[in-house]
Amino acid sequence: MLVAAAFVLAAGCGGGTRRTPELLPDLDQLEPQAVSIERKGGRERLVFLSAVENVGSGPLLVAGRRPTRAQADMSASQLVRRTDGSAVNYPIRSRLRFVVSQTH
Repeated sequence: MLVAAAFVLAAGCGGGTRRTPELLPDLDQLEPQAVSIERKGGRERLVFLSAVENVGSGPLLVAGRRPTRAQADMSASQLVRRTDGSAVNYPIRSRLRFVVSQTH
């Protein structure tokens, strides 16, 4: 089984208990930098640098898995750490896909 890590926003993940609070990530989209328009081959593209900062109490840990390299889509889950040292794994109801690109 192949395992890949990806950074994604995962809707519907989380929800700790009173006895074991979860250390949740909180992603803050930073202001785009180096904004410009690129003209190439008769087309225009908006180009910018983008970054996200985690201002939460826990890391964003997302794992994607697929049985073989031939399968493009991966199932995904988010691992959430708890204050007592334990962790819980939440399935994500969407698929991940890794795309090879010069910009990655």
